[in-house]
Amino acid sequence: MSIEQVVRPPWISVAAGTSVRSEGPAVQPRRVFVQVIAGALVVLAAVALVGVTASRRLAEAEAVNDAAKTANLLADALVQPAVSEGLLTSDPSAVAAMDQVVRERVLNASIVRVKIWDPTGRILYSDERALIGKTFPLDAEGTS
Repeated sequence: MSIEQVVRPPWISVAAGTSVRSEGPAVQPRRVFVQVIAGALVVLAAVALVGVTASRRLAEAEAVNDAAKTANLLADALVQPAVSEGLLTSDPSAVAAMDQVVRERVLNASIVRVKIWDPTGRILYSDERALIGKTFPLDAEGTS
């Protein structure tokens, strides 16, 4: 068998060579541009919403931490030196001395209430006099 006698399969036409017409409308660049801009705005709004929510939570947590640090600092520097044994027995002179320190040096626009508790939940001193001597249950951290 010679090379010229090799049988080759018939050719298969893949394309007819005529132009193919699109069935749908032509792509309009302006419409694509508007869709891309709209999608970007939606993504931007979602990211902004998540950012605002996260920053609000972070700010609240930071404010609580700052308030706790300020309260601890004032308690250590101003209130603790004024605490006396008389507060345990509700001695009127000890309560009056504590009241003077609290009202003159502690209470201000950011600190509006002061209470001193014993470990059982009894209020030894409060700037709200009606609360002195009352007992409230404390949680695991020692706060009501």
